[in-house]
Amino acid sequence: MYILKWHTRKLISPGFAAFGGILYGYDTGTISGIIAMPAWLIIYGAPGLGTVTPENPQGYGISASTTSLVVSILSAGTFFGALLAYPVGDIIGRKCLPIAYLN
Repeated sequence: MYILKWHTRKLISPGFAAFGGILYGYDTGTISGIIAMPAWLIIYGAPGLGTVTPENPQGYGISASTTSLVVSILSAGTFFGALLAYPVGDIIGRKCLPIAYLN
């Protein structure tokens, strides 16, 4: 019984680390899809920078530097969010969260 528990722990620990990498890749894939959405380009883009399509008749788009800035800010946000998740969770605790949710 003890051997089964030891092997299970050795498999679960790297699984959680791999899951973090999967989530990071998912975030990056999501932002690349959001940047290409016509509605997002109309709100945050400028006319004439993108290609003219039936969904985007004025050719709204963003420059390459703006695209890299948006993706960098997402990566920085996920990094600092992961760093701050433990202290915030430790200070607030799990007992206060349901009470704050119900109010």
